[in-house]
Amino acid sequence: MKIDEHGQRIRTVCLCVIASVSVGVMLYWLADVLIPFVLAVLFSVTLGPVVDWLQRTVKLPRVLATFVLLSVVAALAFFIGTFIAASGKQLLAEWPTYSERLQAFLQDRLKGFGFDVPDERIRSWLGTDKEQLPKLVSTVVNALLGLIRDGAFVLLMLVFLILGEPSGDRGDTWAAIKQGIRKYVGLKVLISLMTALAVGIVLAALHVEFVPLLVLLVFLLNFVPNVGPPIAVLMPLPLIVASTELTTTESILAIAIPAAIQLTFGEFIEPKMMGRSLDLHPVTVLLSLIFWGTLWGVIGVFLAVPVTAAVKVVFDELEFMKPMANLMAGRMRLQLSERPDA
Repeated sequence: MKIDEHGQRIRTVCLCVIASVSVGVMLYWLADVLIPFVLAVLFSVTLGPVVDWLQRTVKLPRVLATFVLLSVVAALAFFIGTFIAASGKQLLAEWPTYSERLQAFLQDRLKGFGFDVPDERIRSWLGTDKEQLPKLVSTVVNALLGLIRDGAFVLLMLVFLILGEPSGDRGDTWAAIKQGIRKYVGLKVLISLMTALAVGIVLAALHVEFVPLLVLLVFLLNFVPNVGPPIAVLMPLPLIVASTELTTTESILAIAIPAAIQLTFGEFIEPKMMGRSLDLHPVTVLLSLIFWGTLWGVIGVFLAVPVTAAVKVVFDELEFMKPMANLMAGRMRLQLSERPDA
């Protein structure tokens, strides 16, 4: 009997592996449809309480409340997109000047270490060549056009999701998923905003250029656990190195103080505010970043944590998947008593 149970478990594990591979292939090939849908679901879960509040407090019909909220969201997205496009255009226009300064800086440092690298090689690294600039501009423009197209698709699905969702929660599993996502997104927005403002104040005080753009990027990168904050710290480095107005002390402070701010918020403030709301092991978070980033690119990196947290809640509700949920939470105690006898 025990042998039959053991064989049944082996068959179940094999079927789960086959199903997981099939789901992974489906997620990859249907990315163009699934990414806007998942974004729309995430936004509907996050913005749903605002629509409910407008209905209860302002006494607006749900259709009108949805229209008002999405109009504000669309206007904010348009403003942010316009700001990014303008800042990117300005940065591209001034990039040859920064590249020349960086080229001189790198050439001096490489010669100091005994390396003689041709100027053409350094220019190709920094994108100073005239042939590379149009390609960079074309890449940025195509990315913006794709973002606008996907944004319109997300907005359309978001309308139907919010209008089709009645007030209140239905079902313990879906309610738990929504509660976890709302808590994570709300606290993450607050922590990322505080981090970005603190970094922005420091960079502005030290007279680093393109501070508003850097603040926005710091805010966005803080939604990427483990990987985003180090990138946010190193991101201003080319501007700092190429600046002729910053002293050596100011350049060091422009890197050291934001790093200290990121460390303080990431290692002390955020864990205390978040607690164990997601109940995900750090290794699970890292693997989810790799998995969803491989499948869905940059958007997948931003969606990795909430999607993985939602999957874990579903696993918790299914009795036969609870071992997987415990594994994702880091509770990996082996049930030796359930092993079949040799």
